[in-house]
Amino acid sequence: MGRLARTPATATRSEPPGTAELPGYRKGADGVQGPNILPPFTAMSFTVIFLAIVTILVMPIVFLSWLTESDRDRARRWHRSGWSKARIGQRLGITRYRVDKLLAA
Repeated sequence: MGRLARTPATATRSEPPGTAELPGYRKGADGVQGPNILPPFTAMSFTVIFLAIVTILVMPIVFLSWLTESDRDRARRWHRSGWSKARIGQRLGITRYRVDKLLAA
């Protein structure tokens, strides 16, 4: 049996005749011309569509969790953010003593 001849790395395949002017064909990084199956921004479009769907699905959950958040949860979140107990009490319309009780619970 004969040995298979190796193709040099610089060798390029021949282009189909008349494809250089077709809009659906492009040259790749390796210099080989082939059909352009996807438009240039299709991958980005898939990503944008996916992120839009995720956002649409997640936003109601975030909104409902914010809507149903208790005073204790809000006080704890604001306290972690550095708010003073007096400011938290003023915001919630309760006394500083009640804020102490909420944070201790």
